[in-house]
Amino acid sequence: MTTIKLRRGTWSQWQTANPVLAAGEPGYETDTGRYRIGDGSTTFVLLPAFVNDEALTESYVSRRGAADILRAALSTWESAPVALVFAGSSTTANSAATGWVARFVTRLRAQYSTSGGETAIQASTSASFTQRTAAGVHAYNCGITNTQANTYLTNAMCTAIADLGPAVMFHMVGSNDFAAQKSPTTYQSELTTRLAYLDARLPAPFVHVLVHAYQRLDVSSPTAYGWSSYGDALRRVANLKPASRLFLDISSAYAATGVPGADPLNLVSSDDIHQTNAGNALMATLIYRELEV
Repeated sequence: MTTIKLRRGTWSQWQTANPVLAAGEPGYETDTGRYRIGDGSTTFVLLPAFVNDEALTESYVSRRGAADILRAALSTWESAPVALVFAGSSTTANSAATGWVARFVTRLRAQYSTSGGETAIQASTSASFTQRTAAGVHAYNCGITNTQANTYLTNAMCTAIADLGPAVMFHMVGSNDFAAQKSPTTYQSELTTRLAYLDARLPAPFVHVLVHAYQRLDVSSPTAYGWSSYGDALRRVANLKPASRLFLDISSAYAATGVPGADPLNLVSSDDIHQTNAGNALMATLIYRELEV
């Protein structure tokens, strides 16, 4: 019997090679389960992607299970405090009203009115927070600039976060690891260790939201690892505990608008690293939409 084999490789390998597949020629992504069909003129990464039913079902079930925990926690806002914690590097550390964290929290509070009219987001780079006990949605931001997967949270910070009894914790870290061209395997190991430390202290049910954001523009030609390699690593971290870890890849939305690249909508600021107000608004909208809260 003749064996037919498709052209195949990881998403990162496809991005690096980015060939033009012949019309009708399939290409399979071994780590995502997606495949694309060539048209004879379009490069691989710009072709529409398809997912087989089994992979789609498995992803949907784990994604919805974790998201349901978040929605269940938010449903208690009228009678209990619902704590949300945000951690990461400088994109998350920005707690200004124009930052993505504040925009996201504002949308949540509009839907789940906070008792007492609280509008502030507590911010502390050491996670030294004053726990809010009134009913409603309460936000705590412990983002730290210039940090990587092994430095954005300390053991002491994890203990302080656990004391809040949060319902969900957002993690957005990897941009500086990418800039340093740290091995994605090391990045994955460091995040796995950090989340395991948190999981041993956090109450159940609980959800980690792991966000793979946009590629910073000041690293246009990475020497060893593409940005997608860190997204693949983050996905693997989430897949270790799919019932309590939710992976959100919003990088494709940025790529569709030209980031990385010409950035025609001016989503990234002049330093080629951080976002403009428009970029932060897009990020908040994408995360809110993906969580379907």
